[in-house]
Amino acid sequence: MLLLNELNITNHNNKMVNNRTFCISGSIFSRYKTVINLDIVDSVEDIINVIIKRIKDDMKNYPRILLELDREEKKFHIHDYKFGDILMSEPEQIFYVCSHC
Repeated sequence: MLLLNELNITNHNNKMVNNRTFCISGSIFSRYKTVINLDIVDSVEDIINVIIKRIKDDMKNYPRILLELDREEKKFHIHDYKFGDILMSEPEQIFYVCSHC
């Protein structure tokens, strides 16, 4: 579930919010989509860790699915983008997190 300030360009203090959308592709979690504020991460690995934590939080009532996540999470990666590329991207851009390579 997205927080209201994650949908806006600015938060209640008129500070720019630096959100990007990430979507899983090529796994049991394909099409899982989440928005991450880039001000809370420092690397692609941090982004992937936030995504994994959110999947675990969302799936905590489904232990069999979480077993599959445990098998797949080591494979998660983002093709063709370094962290700096993500930081400088347009806010509307969607980045795909792959797990099938």
